Amino acid sequence: MRLGYVIALVLGFVSSGHAQTAYDPFGPSITTVPAEPKHVLPAVPKSNSKSKPYAESSSDDGSQLVKAFWIGATADEDQAVRERMKQETKIQFIETPLEEVVGYLKNLHGFNIVISPRVYEQIGPPHEVTVTLNIEGIRLDSALNYLLKSLELDWYIHDEMLVITTADVVEKRMTLRAYPLRNVDGGDITRLLESTANPDSWKANGGQGQMKLSSRNILFVWQNRHGHELVEATIDMFRKNDFGALK
Repeated sequence: MRLGYVIALVLGFVSSGHAQTAYDPFGPSITTVPAEPKHVLPAVPKSNSKSKPYAESSSDDGSQLVKAFWIGATADEDQAVRERMKQETKIQFIETPLEEVVGYLKNLHGFNIVISPRVYEQIGPPHEVTVTLNIEGIRLDSALNYLLKSLELDWYIHDEMLVITTADVVEKRMTLRAYPLRNVDGGDITRLLESTANPDSWKANGGQGQMKLSSRNILFVWQNRHGHELVEATIDMFRKNDFGALK
């Protein structure tokens, strides 16, 4: 697979205007998946710009079984935030306002964390939204998952910051990511994902999530944060266990 093709295909999605739209950073995102370009675009020359409309990431264990491209205007910066979410953290608070805990984490880990106004609309005024937690030695994303679940809250990454909001908003907030499948059969993967990776979330089963397989075996996935986590884990499992060879 030529890297130039992958970059051009990804940039084709973004430059077409279908993958971007103006929307409330604290609300659900658009719910349509862009169509695959009909023609291969020429390779895009390197740019001196700080930000690229895609960012490459790999599995947490460093195996790089799945090198996926997040697609968006601030993809590089958002990926940098995702990497910081893997840092080890320490949270020790008793009946402390969530705002104070967020301020502590923001200073400790060095990136912007904001609380959506929806949080206080749903739960109550800031002084009533408190946290009691004593954990250390685990990743920040795991700690946040545990902390926010008790409040029926969740988080997502947008425009170089982590946004804390209500769980229903995160469920509806969709992002686009490209998964080069290499030697994995794309048809097998799509069928497996639709039947096992939160099946109700896919359009084929009445949800919003969508998948589109390119002619070069790149799977473009439109899903929420939790959906993308399941997609990456499923592809990793599929390749590590060589399920594609069991035919």
